[in-house]
Amino acid sequence: MKRVFFFFSSKENLWFWILFLPSLFLLALGKFLKISFFSLFLSYLILGLFLTLISWRLFFKEKEALFKKNLWKEIVEFLVDPVIVYDKDFTLIGFNKSAERFFSLKKEEVLGKKISPQKIKDERWQFLAQIVFPSLAPAIKIEKKFKDFEVFRLVFEKPWRELRIYFGKIFDKKGKPICFVKVIKDISREKFLLKEKSEFLNIAAHNLNTPVSEIRWGLESLEKMISDSIPQEAKELLLRLKSISANLGEIIDDLLSAARIEEGRFGYQFEKVELNQLIKESKEKWEKIAARYQVRLFFESKQKEIFVFCDPIKIRIVLDNLIENALIYNVKNGEIHIRSEILEDKPFALVSVKDTGIGIPEDEQSKIFEKFFRARNAVKYQAEGIGLGLYIVKNIIERHGGKIWFESIENRGTTFYFTLPLKKELIPPKETPVF
Repeated sequence: MKRVFFFFSSKENLWFWILFLPSLFLLALGKFLKISFFSLFLSYLILGLFLTLISWRLFFKEKEALFKKNLWKEIVEFLVDPVIVYDKDFTLIGFNKSAERFFSLKKEEVLGKKISPQKIKDERWQFLAQIVFPSLAPAIKIEKKFKDFEVFRLVFEKPWRELRIYFGKIFDKKGKPICFVKVIKDISREKFLLKEKSEFLNIAAHNLNTPVSEIRWGLESLEKMISDSIPQEAKELLLRLKSISANLGEIIDDLLSAARIEEGRFGYQFEKVELNQLIKESKEKWEKIAARYQVRLFFESKQKEIFVFCDPIKIRIVLDNLIENALIYNVKNGEIHIRSEILEDKPFALVSVKDTGIGIPEDEQSKIFEKFFRARNAVKYQAEGIGLGLYIVKNIIERHGGKIWFESIENRGTTFYFTLPLKKELIPPKETPVF
């Protein structure tokens, strides 16, 4: 009944009622008003013509809508990436040609079939069941999550495969979900190439580590053997060579750290640590260097003691990177303020490192944690560096279950913030590769 009501009350039938009701009225009163047969015939003829025009219009509208529907269906059908569509009962209603090849299943086999978690027991349907129910996959990582749209990755082990899934919902006019769409992107080759690149860097860094260490040892031994009688230029050259070898050693260490992070074997030893003491030790380490840069270093905390669960060696790496950057990219007579506190509404401690330096250009801020990225003003200010420090810092903090972010204004300074958990349970259960 509802459909009938909606049909006759639609705007397409407006002219029908405008003509039909007066005609009906004339027919009823025809005998009493002595309206001629010709007048009645003419009124019904006009009504018939209008009804024909309306039917004609509806016919072509329906044909146009059908054409558009089929057009979108054809576009989806020939997409390179597999696309599956299922309703709220998990019955498959869409399955393109790429999906047929990807899952080794024919469209005729799957359309209209309800996918349940029990399908994972069937070898032919197992892969499809894991896509429809991601919790059944060996590993899942959420990349982006919005109200009606998600991007996540699924990792399979035997055989190794990594997929990026784009998941969206389609709603009716009342805002209720009527079906779900998943577009599947196989990124296995992309990740494999990244892994190969990482392994190459790892091997190269290992092979470079030994000769660089020997060079550093040789320079240090030479420095002890030289006398005061040698020219000042020779002393300055020796100091310069020592500095270059130290920088080269840091670059190699960063390459090794990045490779281990990506392979999920950086190695963490979590324990209960007093955070303020850790920060004070890092501050003391950098104070003499800060004096050479003519930068003042400050530390303050809202609490006398803050106990967090962390790997102290890795958090020292974080603090060293942030303080070193704040020194290198600061200005003469600049300042660095380190602060710590316990968040009121969350079981985390917050640490901030604020400088008065050159800042980060706004159009490059989204890339700051990317591997090998350095902002253009940073390259001009300090030519040395390969852009791995903040990449390593971000991964260390996220491995602790914390978050890292920053605020920056070019030529005004930058503040980096990171959080660390107060409870051991907040640390993620295991280290995973980041490919």
